[in-house]
Amino acid sequence: MREVEMMLTDNVDYTSHYCMYEYSDDLTGFNCSKGLSPLLMYYPSKWDSELATWVVNELKDNIDLFNDIAYCAEYGVFCSALTDAQMQNITWGYTVSTALTTIMSNWDGEGDLVADPDEVTEFAAYMKLLKTRSFYVDFYFDKKFSITNQQSAYTRTMVYYGYPLAGGCDGGKNKEDTDSDNFKKHVMSDIYGEIQKVADPEESKIINVYYFMTAIIFDVFIDILLRDAYNALGSIFVVYLYLVGNTGSWFLSTFGMIEIIMSIPSAWFLYSCVFQLKYFAGLNMLAIFIVLAIGADDIFVFLDAYKQSAHEGPEVLVDLETRMSWVYKRAGTAMLITSATTCSAFLCTCFTPLAEIMSFGIMASLVILMDYVWVMSLFCTATVIYHNMYDKEGAQCPACPGTGKKKGMPCCVTSACLFVLAIILMGAAAAAPNLYTVAFFCFAIAFCFAIASPSACTCILCCCGAGACSPTDPKPTEVALNASKGEAEELEEPALVKFFGNDFADFILKPNTKFIVGSIVLAWVTLSAICMSNLKPVTQSEEFLPSDHPLQQIINILQQQFPSASEDSGAPVYLVWGLQEEVDRAGVNQMLDPNFIGKEVYDTSFTPNAECLDYILSTTCIGMKTSDTVAGVDVSSFVATDDQGYNSVKCLLSEFIPQKQSFLQTIMNATEAEGGFNLGTDMWRYDDLYYDTDNAGGFWNNISSWTDSDGSPLTDKYMFGCDGKASCGPGSKQLSWIALEVESTLKLRAWYSETFTRVLYDKWEHLASKINANAPAGCDGMFQTDMTMKWIFMNSQVVYSQAAVQGALIGLALAFTVLLLATWLPLVALFSTLSIVCTLISVMGGMVMLGWELGSIESILISITAGFSVDYVVHLAHAMVQKEGLAVDERIRESFREMGVSVFSGMFTSVGASIFLFMCQIQFFFKVV
Repeated sequence: MREVEMMLTDNVDYTSHYCMYEYSDDLTGFNCSKGLSPLLMYYPSKWDSELATWVVNELKDNIDLFNDIAYCAEYGVFCSALTDAQMQNITWGYTVSTALTTIMSNWDGEGDLVADPDEVTEFAAYMKLLKTRSFYVDFYFDKKFSITNQQSAYTRTMVYYGYPLAGGCDGGKNKEDTDSDNFKKHVMSDIYGEIQKVADPEESKIINVYYFMTAIIFDVFIDILLRDAYNALGSIFVVYLYLVGNTGSWFLSTFGMIEIIMSIPSAWFLYSCVFQLKYFAGLNMLAIFIVLAIGADDIFVFLDAYKQSAHEGPEVLVDLETRMSWVYKRAGTAMLITSATTCSAFLCTCFTPLAEIMSFGIMASLVILMDYVWVMSLFCTATVIYHNMYDKEGAQCPACPGTGKKKGMPCCVTSACLFVLAIILMGAAAAAPNLYTVAFFCFAIAFCFAIASPSACTCILCCCGAGACSPTDPKPTEVALNASKGEAEELEEPALVKFFGNDFADFILKPNTKFIVGSIVLAWVTLSAICMSNLKPVTQSEEFLPSDHPLQQIINILQQQFPSASEDSGAPVYLVWGLQEEVDRAGVNQMLDPNFIGKEVYDTSFTPNAECLDYILSTTCIGMKTSDTVAGVDVSSFVATDDQGYNSVKCLLSEFIPQKQSFLQTIMNATEAEGGFNLGTDMWRYDDLYYDTDNAGGFWNNISSWTDSDGSPLTDKYMFGCDGKASCGPGSKQLSWIALEVESTLKLRAWYSETFTRVLYDKWEHLASKINANAPAGCDGMFQTDMTMKWIFMNSQVVYSQAAVQGALIGLALAFTVLLLATWLPLVALFSTLSIVCTLISVMGGMVMLGWELGSIESILISITAGFSVDYVVHLAHAMVQKEGLAVDERIRESFREMGVSVFSGMFTSVGASIFLFMCQIQFFFKVV
């Protein structure tokens, strides 16, 4: 640990340019701050072992006594509140306090390691129990550290860097940005490599080092986000490569990808320009993967209908117009049903109060809608061109390499090998970012080999002659028509069509197979249902990155392993008088105006008279600051302490500020003003003389004009307003609201599970109710709230869970309705819906098997699963009911023949596109797979 700290602080650049200065009291000199480090106490300039042993022995049986008299013995305040028996021990308390100060004054890290480190650890364990001293050691030891367990699995050091950097404050508004850039350059070029080296688990067998630096955290996050975004390109390539292989045409595959990609900007145009929606959620980026899967599925349905039309007989093959009309009807109806169902499933998110999920659902539905429009227009046009120009055995580019099936095989094999190599490199690039360049180079080469295959029209890329891509003659429809009349050789069905229509159908329709498959499905669904019953809400904060990622590891450690220390910024909770808890949300629509969240409503019953102000500012605020019991409630477990051992509460007029001292003397008749607390119990006693209700606005405006001890306006620290405004001014008439800021034990930069946060939320609610119960009339309508999203995030997690159930149920209802309308067979609709239910159960059961809990990500996935699941079921169900007049087995066989390839291809491209999501570091994308 010592070596790691010295690596950062014992270098010329740190001491001369980057360290934070600590100035002497007379400002004549300064030194680099030593920061926060447990090693300061283990490497003191002097260690008095005898004195430390004496302090420990004195405190062993007298911890409670010392805490009772600590404020009086150490700070000389609140002595009048002590009993006579406690006052008799003040001298003892002062002696212990002096000994503690003497020992701690040598904690400077400038000496050698103490002879007995365990002695220091024991001393720190007892200090941790002292309310006026615990904040000196809380920062260094984990939650399990105590007198009975004097071992800490984790410790932490904070090295301080200072601003502004050398060069003074010249540069105006850009100075801070310039300093930030220079500091990042220093970190990345001079110390980041060394930090990563010592953080390597293989570097040391006895200690693990983790690091967290706010200056570079944004850059690290953006780097992770960009790497994951690159995976979307890999997904696009997978879909494109399969399209080339499946369609046998580079031309159709290219136009297929164009229409898929065009769905996104087209949907965005509808979203933002037509519907004028302003809220755009980060989840909307998932639309890329959604349209890749569903868009490719629509292409397969359309092309399979086109290919099958060649076998539908003379009445369909009269000419191209008749043939495409049949294709349009068959494919268009099937795609319309599935697109409508999927869109409806996503639009179910509009019932949720969460704008982010609602935005995602609307965007996803619009993307699917536009994909359907482009398939039925652009891709249909491309198919006609393909029919007229390229639908022939692959010799349209005779001068090009790869012409003919056998000659083209090396191109296909080479493309596949390069593609696999690129996937491997993408996976390894998480540890070696430079491999991303090599991976995408492999993708590019694989792409070139793919389009050089015999199934591609390579006229332009291969520089073929002008006549190489001439119109087909005879036309494919004429060939198919002659074959259907027996005037030409019968057209051969594609291998996959024959497989699903013959081999697979034969296998599925066997009685033994039905029993075996049914038994397996029943066993799996039963197991999944049992597991699903154990799915529970998250019990700890959700992880943004993999648990073994260095950044996620340090976040988990800081958030979960350490207690809330005074050096940790706690999330503020506000006790508010004069406002109603419910906001007027008339006209609120975050989708149309994300910035308007409602208007405040003032509590007309709030009466800011002398009695109420005394209760708020003295009884409540000062009482909470100096005592762990407020209105009969113990607040020690949810109110943080400051660096003097007091509860961290910002009380108006509570600090000793010379600027306001003289004014205070004229309005106060304080019976007691101890140690800087100039707000006595009698402040508001003489109402008519000191607090003139007719000039209340002027009084509060006077306070508004004061500055804090650091020179900042008092209104930046305290919250109050007059006459229904955010602040008070010279013309104000009456105080209308006031809020007290209390620092909670919830860490400001941490996010907690709903169950954990709910416990603390209930404690704050209980405190608010007790304060109101003891309040005089006119100020008994206080409520508590926070402005750091802690309570909102807590409730959002509940809404996510509710949205999962709501989305699944509505999706099932929609699926059944659409299936019933599409088939007009209740039994088919029922069993198709049952298939979707099995999928939902399997997904939720699989979550439990993977060790997941029901968090926001899982809830979103469940709510959209029904929309995805219905796609394949509708295809098969709709195809089966179209085969009227056939026996049931034959209808099943024909539905497999007609839609088996489409369903299989849709599944294959979805899985293929998801491969790259396995490589994502961001857990949302990883779990989406």
